[in-house]
Amino acid sequence: MFNSKGGMSGYILFVALLLINLLASCNATIVHGTDGADFLIVKDADPWNNPSNEEALIQLGYTYDVVNSTNFVNTDLGRYKVIIIASDQPDSFYANLAKPVIKSKLEVFVSTGGVLVAHMCDRGWNTGFWDESFLPGAPDLSHITVLLNNLSVADPMHPIIVNSGATNTSIDDWRFSAHGYFLNPPLNATIIIGNALDPLGQPVYIEWKYGRGTVLATMMTIEWGYAHEYGSGKELLLAELRYAYSISRMVGIVGGVLIGTSGGGGFVVQALIIAGIAAASLGLMLRRKTAK
Repeated sequence: MFNSKGGMSGYILFVALLLINLLASCNATIVHGTDGADFLIVKDADPWNNPSNEEALIQLGYTYDVVNSTNFVNTDLGRYKVIIIASDQPDSFYANLAKPVIKSKLEVFVSTGGVLVAHMCDRGWNTGFWDESFLPGAPDLSHITVLLNNLSVADPMHPIIVNSGATNTSIDDWRFSAHGYFLNPPLNATIIIGNALDPLGQPVYIEWKYGRGTVLATMMTIEWGYAHEYGSGKELLLAELRYAYSISRMVGIVGGVLIGTSGGGGFVVQALIIAGIAAASLGLMLRRKTAK
């Protein structure tokens, strides 16, 4: 087909343009966390007076930054793989995060491949209460405030449950294991843990996909359980953070370009297929030319 240097150069140029077009049309997966810390913690106060999230991240060897709800609006979220919303915050914290500009930032972060870990347990020592959802993909999410000590694992095969060793017994009696349960979760949500009376109807720990990213949300007193080592409380927070990091990691390098985060694998597959076809075709042409 191509029997000259000019023809072969034209073929190579065609393949290069095809790959460039794929890069341009993949709807821009943001490469999260390439020049920043692994995690960003958002809080105005320590939940139950304990920096549990920071201690857990240090224990796991992850890097992190901390920002308050006022300065969050000016933070470049593309520098992070995972955002943690701390439990037990004051009313002003939840009011700030419910602002449209913050909701938009979180939607972009998650939809482009980031992971949001939302510790939504309120009514703690800092007395705050959230009455409006700011979580991507969950505009109707709300909650019922009730102190719960009897929970049940709804998805025993979920990695957080498996890797923490959590059981129905080990998540109970944390001097309140949860401060309520969710209402109106997204239709695609996986229920991981729920109130023992109705685990699927009264979820306290859920996960859902939004765009290329993931949201984990809980009403459990997860930082409290870590700090005081109630049951599997310590292991649960550690397993949650490991899992969040694992699903946020970059998926690969194609042609020297770092591609995507969680959910970006489809693009990598397309690029590899095109590159493979191009290499095979070029090898076939060279063999034919040599045979002549």
